[in-house]
Amino acid sequence: MICSHNGIFNFEIILQGKPAHSSQPSWGINTITDAMKIIQVIQSFAKEQETTIDSLLAQDHQDAFTTINVAAIQGGTAYNIIPERSIIKVSMRPIPKANINALTRELTARILNTATKSKVSTKISTKVPSLSTGQNTTLEKDLCQHAKTKHSSAVAYATDGAHLQLMGMKPIVFGAGSIAQAHKPNEYIKANALIVFVPKLIQIVKRACC
Repeated sequence: MICSHNGIFNFEIILQGKPAHSSQPSWGINTITDAMKIIQVIQSFAKEQETTIDSLLAQDHQDAFTTINVAAIQGGTAYNIIPERSIIKVSMRPIPKANINALTRELTARILNTATKSKVSTKISTKVPSLSTGQNTTLEKDLCQHAKTKHSSAVAYATDGAHLQLMGMKPIVFGAGSIAQAHKPNEYIKANALIVFVPKLIQIVKRACC
């Protein structure tokens, strides 16, 4: 039973420079060199977030702070050309107690204020709020007879439950499958897990709605 999870803020950093022949680097603007400076700023910001801990996440020995992942770097075309355009893809996972808007404003400001020769801009790809339903709710008490544990907990990944919370609901994430199989080749849920879960789900719906 999951009553709390991190949010998601995925964005791109676009660097526009100037191409030139590699024998004359001073004639161009190398966006990959500037990207390295920006990545150092991101890593420094990520290190600062480790001082703010989420107690529920810490109970399950997860990374209990807002994490930032430099997920992809795209740039350059050939050995003999100064790279005129680069893109850095970054994912931030704010813990529930963090202010996602304040974090994104601060990180974006630091990126745009980094001393670079390239023209730098940012583009938001995904923004999902965190979930914070709280423990010991009526729904949790109803679900605990079907769950492996007696109390709900927090996880570092995100779900659609956060959007339901914005609609005034108090959702708990509960069901078959494991995050251990997520985001890998041949992602799956074991058939037996679904077979076991469906009758439980029917009982839960009947009690709540009938």
